[in-house]
Amino acid sequence: MNYKDLPQKELEKWFKNISFPVHPFKHQLSSMAFTLGESLTKTAYLHDIGTGKTLTAIYTLKCWNPRGKILIVCPGSIIQSWSNEIQKVTSFKPIILTGERESRKRLLSSRNRVFIINYEGLRILFMKNNPYKMKRNSAKKIVDWDAIKAFGAEAIVFDESHRVKDVRTQQSKTARALSSRSRYSIIMSGTPVGRSIIDLFSQFLILDGGITLGDNLMDFLNTYFYKTYFDWIPKRICNICGEWYDKKKEHLKSHNISLEDYRKKHGKEFTTEKVILDRIGERCIRFSKEECLDLPEKTYSQRYVNLTEEQTKEMKQALSELPGEITLNNLETSIQKLIEITGGFVLIDKKPIRFKSNPKIRELENILPEISKKCIIYHYYVYESKLISESLARNDKKFSVINGTIPLEKRNIEIQKFLEDPKVQFLVAHPKVGGEGLNLQIASTIVYYSRGFIGYILRQQSEGRIHRVGQTNSCHFIDIIMENSIDQILYEGLMEKDSKFQKVLQYLLNTKKHKNG
Repeated sequence: MNYKDLPQKELEKWFKNISFPVHPFKHQLSSMAFTLGESLTKTAYLHDIGTGKTLTAIYTLKCWNPRGKILIVCPGSIIQSWSNEIQKVTSFKPIILTGERESRKRLLSSRNRVFIINYEGLRILFMKNNPYKMKRNSAKKIVDWDAIKAFGAEAIVFDESHRVKDVRTQQSKTARALSSRSRYSIIMSGTPVGRSIIDLFSQFLILDGGITLGDNLMDFLNTYFYKTYFDWIPKRICNICGEWYDKKKEHLKSHNISLEDYRKKHGKEFTTEKVILDRIGERCIRFSKEECLDLPEKTYSQRYVNLTEEQTKEMKQALSELPGEITLNNLETSIQKLIEITGGFVLIDKKPIRFKSNPKIRELENILPEISKKCIIYHYYVYESKLISESLARNDKKFSVINGTIPLEKRNIEIQKFLEDPKVQFLVAHPKVGGEGLNLQIASTIVYYSRGFIGYILRQQSEGRIHRVGQTNSCHFIDIIMENSIDQILYEGLMEKDSKFQKVLQYLLNTKKHKNG
């Protein structure tokens, strides 16, 4: 059954006996109909960012009607958003599991029904020291099955499940253990795949213990992919025999057909990516924004600035100090200084030294008068927050600030200030803190002062803070870019999704050649 095609009236009949305090959109009803119609107790909602997955998950839990404890796992930056949403549409008042291990344990033992925890908290609460650590490579921490059993969650929601896309992390291992003992599980992410479809393996292993994609990563890789020097590549599916293969010319010899004739007669091939997507389709439903919402348009603009003489001199010095061999493994740390310079400062002995003139700040100050409504300014380095804040203060602009150095409770206060105080026009934020899960559609403009290595997923997540359910204004995204520098290369690589690291390596290689020539 295609649940997306069910008419609104028929969907309403499905849920006529359930009370929804906030009436769901059609795509939310379709999502719940998919889960219930397929008799799923483990389901995945991979809808686009800003399509209201939180409400869909809460109402799915309402339909399942678990009698035991419910655990919501999400990034720390959106814990309060989850708590607010749950209290808005249910009678529950969730317990937020924060603090040291012992204080979290005390909260965990309460008789409350709903608990919210961040991904780091999984490791704190449900891992323990390995008492049988015998070898050097033995894990220092192992899953605390006694703690998981004692807690006894009947239903678990993993929001922003791409946070556990690496099967080897302690958070992923703990999430899998918790889900294996729960009756109901939901994974949710608007960006479940970053650089590769392989990212789905760990998320679905957590969801259903390996029913969909298997329970061994190497078996999964060897089944669906072939290894090259750089990466795992999906196998091709032959249009003649249906076999999965990696060496095209050798395979076509078995059919006694040339590559040219094969393409003429049989057209384009699928790869095993389609097989994987078909497999997860048994437990997953996905809606794009275009399918489910009439959201306003998105527009983009770029503001280019140039290095000052002082920055150029410092950049040449930093380039001369680069290590002899730069690889994907040491790339980010190697060029950190280059990125700092484009942001208007440089760290010397761990102390930030700002430049006399900062073209990015000047351009930001040119942009400020153009913004009439609320706006988010994202940055990469914490010290850039100070530079931006000083600029806003000089221009008599009221603002809130959130980043990783600010405690969670204060962050929530700062966010509420931005949302509720009409005088507070700007939110200065790092994408890792203010770029996931938050509902900030009160703003309609985002300025990216810098990007660094935030990555494609986090970029999409951060844009989704304003382009989402409830937004009525067109959304504008402005990037301030230092021309002919590593900043421009990182921006261009980010926009092309997969080629960022290769572009940076090529840029550095060309720079060295030019310098040596």
